[in-house]
Amino acid sequence: VELALPVGNVFGPRPLIELAVSLDRAGGARRGRGTSVTLQPRVVVVNTTDCALQVAQIDLEKYYALGLPPKSRRVFHWGDVSGKRFIRVRACKQGGEDDVVLGEWSGGVMLEAGAFPLRVPSVEGGHLNMKVCVRVVGAATRLFISEESQLHPSYLVRNEMPQGSVRVQQLGCAMDGALVVAAGRGEVLCWEKPHEEHTLVVHVQGPEGGEASLEVEMGTLGVSEIVAAGVQVTVSARGPTRLLRIALAGAEEEEQGEEGELDGSVPRGGTLVRMALSLNLGGLGVSLLDGAVEELLYLSLSGIRGQYTLGLDDVSWEVKVGKLQIDNQTDVGAPVVLHRVVRSEGPAPAMLHVSVLRQIDPSLSWFRYLAVSLQEVRLAIHETMLVRCAGVVQSIVNASSLIEAPDLKDAKLLQWLKGKSDEGDAGFEPPPPSEPRVYIEALHLHPLLLHVAFTPTGEIADRYSQRHAAQQAMGAKQGSGGGATAANLVSFVRGLNMSFPSVEGTPLSLNALILHRLFATHPEVRACLWAHYKQQIKRQLYTAWAPGSSSLPALSRV
Repeated sequence: VELALPVGNVFGPRPLIELAVSLDRAGGARRGRGTSVTLQPRVVVVNTTDCALQVAQIDLEKYYALGLPPKSRRVFHWGDVSGKRFIRVRACKQGGEDDVVLGEWSGGVMLEAGAFPLRVPSVEGGHLNMKVCVRVVGAATRLFISEESQLHPSYLVRNEMPQGSVRVQQLGCAMDGALVVAAGRGEVLCWEKPHEEHTLVVHVQGPEGGEASLEVEMGTLGVSEIVAAGVQVTVSARGPTRLLRIALAGAEEEEQGEEGELDGSVPRGGTLVRMALSLNLGGLGVSLLDGAVEELLYLSLSGIRGQYTLGLDDVSWEVKVGKLQIDNQTDVGAPVVLHRVVRSEGPAPAMLHVSVLRQIDPSLSWFRYLAVSLQEVRLAIHETMLVRCAGVVQSIVNASSLIEAPDLKDAKLLQWLKGKSDEGDAGFEPPPPSEPRVYIEALHLHPLLLHVAFTPTGEIADRYSQRHAAQQAMGAKQGSGGGATAANLVSFVRGLNMSFPSVEGTPLSLNALILHRLFATHPEVRACLWAHYKQQIKRQLYTAWAPGSSSLPALSRV
């Protein structure tokens, strides 16, 4: 990294070249049982906007800036190891990304996981409303810069005064950069200094022409008044948007606008129940049959209770299952595949409990509360039964004439089991701007304790060897299509690259997941859940099956 020496700095800046190193002990089929070492850039900045940007380390903007053309990403290194670890951003002309010119920069951005709005100056004048998202992917950090949403921004200032504009600025920032909101309009608010106090100074015109001001903490919901001007300032929340409403004291709140229009209105809470439905079932059973019409598994649910309530502005679902059990109907393996572990006598809570509270909003998929709880269970798997169930799934895939049979070698689960998942570019691709998002105020997934028992027979290994030999004999044309699909489906466990151990009651403990104010796309939510549970499962399975493991005395190997 070439830098001009700052005046007065005798030693000059000392660039720091950082790499992220991640270690993975759970090797796959190609890596064996060794430890894989992955080297990646420590910090990567991703520009997802349609304008050119520049980023620089704070206090070094005059000497070096990293240019980011539209829709691009570049590796970022600190220009001075002894300097402050903050990044500043600004918009520039396309084609001049690497030019160092005088001009304003944004406030400093710390590389800590999270997302926040940022007011970005432009060298051509004015400001842009941006959203900064910092993600930690393994040992690496990705800094995404995108345009702030106009439909669901993080902060919105709504001026409901009959006349006159209001000025709003972050505490400690210059007055010339204040946000001006005209009467009857709403403006998106972004922070000039995102890591400093989130307090706004509101300036309004008094009744006699003078100006009155009030400091408002945006992190606290409530109502304040500017007595001298007869103005009421309200901080409320509407989904992911924190709303600052400025109106005359005693004025009624404006009604919500057309569908999809963010006008700053706040949904009114209420206790009125428009409809309530209750469902009680003594039991429900489902059987899984193979191609020979022989029963393989039987799922039984008992003590089912459901409640559906439609309120004035929300709807709730609550489902409880007293007992859930899967019985083995074959002549091999344990008679029960999945059942509850009872630790004490007396009445027990529901085995499965799901609770959902959704806010009715035509412009946003908004969940106020979502919780799932599953009691301690035991899972017993026999290899022969597993192969037969895989054959049923394969027959369903082959019998379908509506869709093309997928090649399961590209499935994420199979890639994870075989260790083939390419995580080099993980976390680089942002979601499409048009993809719908879901907002979850509170997500509670309770901890789960699962006792796993596995009885090997060697059938999977034999079938894998036979199919592999048959494919080699038939030629490369058998390496794709339905043959490859069947081979992958039947032999996916083979990707663990180990002689399958016989385990009895191996505990698999999954920690709880609690998230608040989650605003993401559906794939991002699934990725968040998968990332939370994946590392726990991989680490505990590796510990249980690793050679020399003594943490599980009940473990035996073949």
